[in-house]
Amino acid sequence: MTNLFDKSKATATVKKAEKHEVVAIAKTFEKDLTRMAEIDAQLAELEAERVTLDAGVREEAKTVMMKLYASKNAFPGTLKVVAGSKSFMFITADKYIKIDQDRANELIKLYGKDVVTEKTVFTLNAILVEKYADELSNLIMNSKKIAKDDKENLIESATTWTVAKGMVEKLRNSIFAKFNINQLVEDIKPIFSVKAIKE
Repeated sequence: MTNLFDKSKATATVKKAEKHEVVAIAKTFEKDLTRMAEIDAQLAELEAERVTLDAGVREEAKTVMMKLYASKNAFPGTLKVVAGSKSFMFITADKYIKIDQDRANELIKLYGKDVVTEKTVFTLNAILVEKYADELSNLIMNSKKIAKDDKENLIESATTWTVAKGMVEKLRNSIFAKFNINQLVEDIKPIFSVKAIKE
């Protein structure tokens, strides 16, 4: 015979365990929380729409800026862009997306060494500095108490690569003039932004 308690226990839904202390506030705030959730959903929807609109406007302004750059053979700087009765400032920042060593090497191969800046930061290994704090007053390499392997590991380095500062203004100078300006911009990826939309 089937035990109803065992059967009920087997099909029971397991309640999710709370990780936090649970406290209550007045039930009247339920309406506020409901409205806040609605507003959050609307904001998320509006933000997604804005991202899509911004991408289209920015791409079109970039195309116009690139044509002006090519025709003047000089970086035009910040532009005031007009679309019907609306206008905005189109800013080309001298900032670029992060790149790694492989991408840095690709850009150097395509455009030469002036397109990339390499920066190495040396730091002391904190664990070893603490381990040998009393010995650091002596010259590290002459110290007899620091193990040879630890001496080699005492200094750590981190190298970063960036598109060289000022690149966006140099696209038509003698070094880079031979390259297709649109492809060059696509490769170095300066940051474009739309600001101050006005009537």
